Amino acid sequence: MKKHTLDHLKDIPLWKILEEEPEKELILDEQGIRGLYQLLFNTKSQDHFKLQKRRNLHYLEAAQQFLAFYKNTQRVNPEGVYYLKGACFIGELYPSWGERFMSDIDIYCKDMEAIEEAALSYGMKRTNPDDAYWLGNGHKREYYLETDLGIIPFEFHSKLFWHCQDPDDVTYHEYLNLPGIGIEETLVFLIGHYAFQHTCQKLYWLFDIYLFILKFDENIDYKKFHSLINFFGFNSSLLFTKKILQQAFNFDWFKIKKNTHFPLRKKFIFEDSQRHWYYLCLKWYLKNGLKNNIHYAYAWLKH
Repeated sequence: MKKHTLDHLKDIPLWKILEEEPEKELILDEQGIRGLYQLLFNTKSQDHFKLQKRRNLHYLEAAQQFLAFYKNTQRVNPEGVYYLKGACFIGELYPSWGERFMSDIDIYCKDMEAIEEAALSYGMKRTNPDDAYWLGNGHKREYYLETDLGIIPFEFHSKLFWHCQDPDDVTYHEYLNLPGIGIEETLVFLIGHYAFQHTCQKLYWLFDIYLFILKFDENIDYKKFHSLINFFGFNSSLLFTKKILQQAFNFDWFKIKKNTHFPLRKKFIFEDSQRHWYYLCLKWYLKNGLKNNIHYAYAWLKH
């Protein structure tokens, strides 16, 4: 069997654009891609890659152990815990286990009361328990687990996005090391999280999207995928993500027929600032409608 590697990523245009940046080293850290960069280009120092690999192994073990604990203690719906993005992709999309930066472990469980009860019984502690949750985070709760190797943050989601309820027929998929939501739901979640929620702010999320499409493209039901995109109102997010994939990876997502006319600044994918006019205009465009924009802006100001 041919060994799964990410060597093909060495030739993507993103790296050439990055080399033109005077703050390249800072960008590698801010965008969570230094470990991946070190592995791909076999840099003299492999410190970030090695650190991420150790941490990811520790995080994955913690995720698997908590899943087993939840299943053993829950009698009503022991199968109701599914992992989102990062934790599902270690070993699945990232074969060397240290390429992908992970800040926390995201878990999708519709029964927030049950998952919080299990977390407390497991020994987790609530992060900022006195904080009021605003609209954008109202469906999430943050906890952390203290271990001998450090603190592991967990984030529990009772639904996928803040602005609407989930579809009734969310499906599930068994990834290499953890159960997650279905292939189509995962791709929609990745795009919505990257573009709709965070206005394309982190490159390691973009790598997730690209690698996920490459791995699962032949298995994706694109009729279902488009139905979910319409359900969540992510049409603008989909088309702008497609545009970024073309620029950063020279990837023509030909199965997505439409394009967006919203301009893409060449170096926007490296920017971390949220205070310039281009970012604000893009943020409004990706919210895909006046209602969502007003609702979100009002909640943010009130918060």
